[in-house]
Amino acid sequence: MLTRMRKKKNANSERRPAINKQAAFKEFKVTEEAVVIKKEIIECRANLKARRTELSNKTEQVNIIKREIDQVKAYLDLKNEEKTRNAMHQQLNPGFSSPAEAFEEMPNEGAEVIDEEELQRLRELKDLKK
Repeated sequence: MLTRMRKKKNANSERRPAINKQAAFKEFKVTEEAVVIKKEIIECRANLKARRTELSNKTEQVNIIKREIDQVKAYLDLKNEEKTRNAMHQQLNPGFSSPAEAFEEMPNEGAEVIDEEELQRLRELKDLKK
């Protein structure tokens, strides 16, 4: 154990003295390499700032489009609920004028009918999602 400690003590005495870091940095700053590195750092910071601004703008645009999509979906959902309610009401209260009409086959019973505004909103939703 003692021999190991002595070896460590001898190894420490062979080390060079500590360098003043501030002085070494000042010496480095005046070299050409340091000037090139400083320019690169400034360019990278400017590039980063521009990209952050661009990211912020894109994020704002995406959020605006998302809000529009949500509004269109809410409208379409409301229309869908209204159609479902009307279909349910029609099934419960068919309003046939004669008993023979009740047994006749209803044409286009399964076909979904949408109005012009709803079609426009569906197209708008598709465009917004693009």
